[in-house]
Amino acid sequence: MKILTIAGTALRRTVRDRTNLFFLFIFPIMLVLVLGAAFGGDFIPKVAVTAPDTDAAQALLARIEGKDGLEVRVYPDEQAVVDAVERGIVQAGLVLPGDFDERLSGSEPIDVMFVAPPDSFGQDLQVAIGDIVTQESARLKAARYVAATTAAEFSASLAAVDDADRSLEPITVESTVVGESAFPEIG
Repeated sequence: MKILTIAGTALRRTVRDRTNLFFLFIFPIMLVLVLGAAFGGDFIPKVAVTAPDTDAAQALLARIEGKDGLEVRVYPDEQAVVDAVERGIVQAGLVLPGDFDERLSGSEPIDVMFVAPPDSFGQDLQVAIGDIVTQESARLKAARYVAATTAAEFSASLAAVDDADRSLEPITVESTVVGESAFPEIG
C-alpha cells in the first residue's frame, strides 16, 4: 500500500505543475511533428551508373532510368561510382564494362559490377536493378540466338527481337486466394 500512496502523491505533484504537463505531453508531440516535417517525406534512392556511350549500354541505362522509384545519376568511370557509394551520395552503383557492346555478339558472359553498402537496403536495390539487368539480358540472349541461327548481324537481330517484343501481348498474372484466411475480416 505504501507504494501506491507514494505513486499517487508523485502523480498529483506532477499534474499540479503546468510546466510538467507541457514537457510530458505537448513538447514530445511538437518535437515529433518538427522532426517529421524536416526529415520526413518521400525517399527516392539514388543509383550511380557508368556506361559506355553505345547503343546496347544506353538501352540498359534507359531501362534503369525508366524504373519508378529510382533516381539515376551518370558518372564518368568506375572509381567515381565507387566513391559516390562510399561517401553516401548515392545508395548503390552499377558499372557496365567499356566493351559492353562488343562482348554482346560473343558467347562469353558479360559481368557488370554492382556496388552497395552491406545493408539490407543495398540488397533490396541489388534485387531491383538485378531484375532490370536480367530482363535486358533475356532480350540480348534472344538477339544472340537469332544472330547465330540466321547468320544475321547482331544489330539486325536485336532490332528483330525488339519488333517481335512490341508485337506480342504481355503476359499478365492474376492471383486467386484459396482456402481460409489466417486472419478473418472483422466487420
